[in-house]
Amino acid sequence: MTLQPPPRPDRTLHHPDAALGPLNRRALEVLEAYPGLNLDEVALALGVRRTAAKHHLLYLEKVGLVARLRWGRHRLHFTQTVPPSERIVFCLVRVPSLLGLARELMLDPALDGARLAGQLQVSPRTVRRGLRLLTRNGLARVQPGPHGPVATLHPRLRVLLAREAAVPPLQGDTP
Repeated sequence: MTLQPPPRPDRTLHHPDAALGPLNRRALEVLEAYPGLNLDEVALALGVRRTAAKHHLLYLEKVGLVARLRWGRHRLHFTQTVPPSERIVFCLVRVPSLLGLARELMLDPALDGARLAGQLQVSPRTVRRGLRLLTRNGLARVQPGPHGPVATLHPRLRVLLAREAAVPPLQGDTP
């Protein structure tokens, strides 16, 4: 029988900031500036390969600094400072048709499905589906107005849309 040395305690789980290397810190900075990035986007922002980005994200998730949320075929990454309800907002607006619909409704809340479909270059069915997704997830509310239905966007979604317009593009993106 051979004696095994006692297991060393993993101090990184108790003091996550003590063991963060420069790439881990940079990954956290990127996710704070751009919440909801997938693996490829994080790798592009860090200037590393997918496997390296995955390694760093898994480590940050293990120590409790990053949360991962599956949305469609993507796994989106957030810092733990982003509340779960806001993570849903980021996931929904990753769909281009929903993002366009939310932008249009922010500018003009009057609902005219045919006009919105023409402006967004999608079908009226896509507009109805998008509005249904936004209302089902609590990001929009449709109320009767004097000239027809009016959509009201959730304040978090309005803030996200305003913030998105002010955030510079990721490193490697073309202007």
